[in-house]
Amino acid sequence: MLDHGSTYYGKDSGSVSVTMPVRDRNGDCIAAARVIMKTFKGQTEKNAVERARPVVQEIQARVQSIQDLVE
Repeated sequence: MLDHGSTYYGKDSGSVSVTMPVRDRNGDCIAAARVIMKTFKGQTEKNAVERARPVVQEIQARVQSIQDLVE
């Protein structure tokens, strides 16, 4: 996952999960974040990724380097 910087989508009964890379200030992948959300009728993969994006962006704003993760 971290090597490729890819986004993954998974669906379970009643929930969806989106795993996205967390990037440092240089754009390098330093971690992965999984966001699990309740699904709704008509839920698509694209919609789920867009719902998860603000959560991951908030994490990225707080974590500027890998050192921030280990402290």
